[in-house]
Amino acid sequence: MSNQAIAEIISKALGRKITYVNIPPAMAAEAMAGSGMPPWLVVMLAELNAFGAAGNLSAVKADTGLILKRTPIAFSQFVQDHLATFKS
Repeated sequence: MSNQAIAEIISKALGRKITYVNIPPAMAAEAMAGSGMPPWLVVMLAELNAFGAAGNLSAVKADTGLILKRTPIAFSQFVQDHLATFKS
């Protein structure tokens, strides 16, 4: 699932436009470091973002339910289940 698709799902649930802005990795790292974020966290978040951008977070794996010990749900259901948090 792309970040754009995530923004669209949240937009629909909230009834207002949420826009995903694709920030280049170097700019994101610079902004995080400039905000005082520890270097190890900047690196970790950059790696996580790259992992997702490569499509590694785009599908639910067959063993997800076994690990969670429950049936996985769609992101749209997660948003509905936590709508109050998204509204705050």
